[in-house]
Amino acid sequence: MDSTGPASRVGIDWVEAQVTAGQRMAGAEETDADRALGRRDLAGELTADEAIAIRLAQIDRAHGITR
Repeated sequence: MDSTGPASRVGIDWVEAQVTAGQRMAGAEETDADRALGRRDLAGELTADEAIAIRLAQIDRAHGITR
C-alpha cells in the first residue's frame, strides 16, 4: 500500500488492525464511528480533515456542544 491513492480492501483491513492494536495498547479503544470514518478516509471517500470534522461534529451533537 502506498500513500498516493485509496487503499485496497486488504490494505484497509491491515491499517485498521494496526490502529486498533495501538489504540488498545494505549487504553483508548476506538468507537465504531471512529473506525467507520477511518475506513472511509483510507478508501479515498473523504480526506482526514473531513473525517475529523465529521467526528468532532458528532461528538459535539452527542454532548449538546455548540460552537
